[in-house]
Amino acid sequence: MDDLGILPHLKDTAGNVHLRSYFQYAANHALSNAHHLRELAFIVGRYHQAWATGMIEWLVEIKEMVEQVRVTQDHLSPDLLCAFEARSEALLG
Repeated sequence: MDDLGILPHLKDTAGNVHLRSYFQYAANHALSNAHHLRELAFIVGRYHQAWATGMIEWLVEIKEMVEQVRVTQDHLSPDLLCAFEARSEALLG
């Protein structure tokens, strides 16, 4: 990655699939929810963790809600973001 000369100088956000090597760079990182869903599906299939099933359902619900909000608004309300966070924490807690 250093030889390509992009990540060492990136001042924006790097979208990635959660490879540890990306996080050595100072850029902001955006992780792919598609990748999160694949990891959660693995956890469900391999370890039969109920919280992971709940998180998959929740991420899909969030996506649907965001799509609905974006029809009429250009951003998500702070209250909606807090609700997303609170339910996520409850699923993990």
